Amino acid sequence: MANEKYAGNAILNKTYVVDGLSKKVKRNDGKAQLMYFVENNHPAIIDPAIFGRT
Repeated sequence: MANEKYAGNAILNKTYVVDGLSKKVKRNDGKAQLMYFVENNHPAIIDPAIFGRT
């Protein structure tokens, strides 16, 4: 599984708007802005230990 939200975590700023007028959205590959990892953002759907096994 690659979705961190199952374990109760979140990654912010995965995408960003290139131009406000054209509303183009690009995936943030780390060059444009900082990405933030927030632990225990919300209740976990599955146990984090089980999530880490995969």
